[in-house]
Amino acid sequence: MNKNVEHFYDKVMDYEGKKLAVHKDDAGKVTALNPTCTHAGCTVQFNAAEQSWDCPCHGGRFDVSRKALTGPPTIDLETVFRKDNFHEVDVIKS
Repeated sequence: MNKNVEHFYDKVMDYEGKKLAVHKDDAGKVTALNPTCTHAGCTVQFNAAEQSWDCPCHGGRFDVSRKALTGPPTIDLETVFRKDNFHEVDVIKS
């Protein structure tokens, strides 16, 4: 499928009926995560200043690759896909 999502980086987006937290790093690697916080099920939001995914409910924070950093979550976010030089969506886990 050809779906350029350049304008979706660093935000939560809807893609084919699913929410994705999408980030593109300086090297061009794109990571899409399940944006549901593993603590209480709230939807994370991108924090541009800290380059993290933050949960608005209880202050949990995750790095851009999915790892739990601070707060109540002890389980990392789920990776949906990861790709270098991203131009097409390749879903590796539903």
